[in-house]
Amino acid sequence: MNAKEIKFLQVFESFAKTSYLTDLESLKKYIKSFAAVDFNYAVNIWEYIAVNETALSSPVKGAFLSDVIFTALCDIAPAKTLKALSDNSILRRTAYQYSAAALSDARFTAFTDAILSSKFDAADDIIRILQKNTVLSFGEYMKKSIDRIIVELLKKNPKKIEMSRKLNEYLNSAVKKIKTDERTMLEQRLREIT
Repeated sequence: MNAKEIKFLQVFESFAKTSYLTDLESLKKYIKSFAAVDFNYAVNIWEYIAVNETALSSPVKGAFLSDVIFTALCDIAPAKTLKALSDNSILRRTAYQYSAAALSDARFTAFTDAILSSKFDAADDIIRILQKNTVLSFGEYMKKSIDRIIVELLKKNPKKIEMSRKLNEYLNSAVKKIKTDERTMLEQRLREIT
């Protein structure tokens, strides 16, 4: 074993002795300790907690713990955290399906950035998950997402919104999945842009 693995096992031993389900400050401290040894170790612990607490306890508890871990990792390395989120379907599910925070933090930015950078597979996965979210309104989420996308497009050209045909088609297909009042308004907004 090398020094990094020994350090990880020492931190893990201490972590296993804590009651991380109820002591959130301790959970944050240990996640940051894992990340200090190796960021991927912290992501693995996040995945472990997401799988086990969602299955054993409840989806809401698993999402709450996932939110705490997500925030702690974003404090350390936001780009790495968002990459881990975009690469891992288990983390995406706990981060978007059960969480109310998915509309207000870096997860929202990750979703809109995936769309703007034409990473439609990841965005489709997030959309499928968001449709199952019982805490958030999918229509409201898409409304806020499209508003942010329009703002980002205006930053590129303040005189006229230039949206690629591919992006417009993708957004229209996503809007068609909305089952609430926001659908008609967003369809009209997208027609006005093209």
